[in-house]
Amino acid sequence: MDRLSALLNLFQPEARHVSQTNLYQAPIAVEKNESSHLYLVKSGRLQLSIEQETRQCQCGDLIWLPKGDAHQLTEQRPPDTDLNQQPAALVTQIEILFLHREPNQELNLLQSTLPHSLFLPASENQVSSLKPLVELMFQEAGQQRCGHTTVVNRLAEVLLVNLLRHLMANQKVSTGVLGGLSDLRLARAMTGIHDNPGENWTLEELANTAGMSRTAFSKRFREVVGFTPADYLAQWRMSIACKKISSGSESVATLADELGYQSETAFRRAFRKVTGHPPGFYKKGVAFSEIKEEMAEAAT
Repeated sequence: MDRLSALLNLFQPEARHVSQTNLYQAPIAVEKNESSHLYLVKSGRLQLSIEQETRQCQCGDLIWLPKGDAHQLTEQRPPDTDLNQQPAALVTQIEILFLHREPNQELNLLQSTLPHSLFLPASENQVSSLKPLVELMFQEAGQQRCGHTTVVNRLAEVLLVNLLRHLMANQKVSTGVLGGLSDLRLARAMTGIHDNPGENWTLEELANTAGMSRTAFSKRFREVVGFTPADYLAQWRMSIACKKISSGSESVATLADELGYQSETAFRRAFRKVTGHPPGFYKKGVAFSEIKEEMAEAAT
């Protein structure tokens, strides 16, 4: 599988709400939440406020807040300026939810390792592959034609994939999972883990896959991705396990074998080490008494 598809298949970003907002009428204020927020500035000038930072934005800029931080967008208009002199600040707002999420949000390796904010200026968007998608989104978001909701939601997801491609191709994110996948040598090892999580990967095998020495690979991987190769492998395996356990698609014993553990006991021990919970914690509809029983067994 390619560098990006495994992440998208596992963490499943989905557009939940797309709207077009005129900031001249009212600012946008969003409390901290679990969604990612993507803004496309169609016209005018505005100010983004996030925590203690502010940024001035203008027509054509793209703003992405991957982690759902609290923020506010307000129009920037000099006193006594009317709409004939400066058009209203109009933005298309896209809310994206990662469907694979657990009580341990850090297991969403895509969302949790992205920066708190990403900004692409208009000058960059105009010469990138994002331009036709942004223009089409402006057109669709501003009209209520037949199938409007379906079209803008699917278009938003395509836009996100192309944004991720652009960030990787131009190495706009230097750390985390996306940073690692932007490094072609690290990406070979990471893609190997993604495609074959049950393989008995050793540091030497991963380094060979990357075409690097063990020492150089281990150092580079930790600096860029933020995990040791072994920890990243464990995190990836448990992300898969959480998804399958919560969906009820596979038993713990089957998962243990599929993900390369010698026994169900070894899998449960590794699962608890990474997530802080026993596998039963993620089962839909499981009784609390069952979870307590499983935790007691794991402690013995």
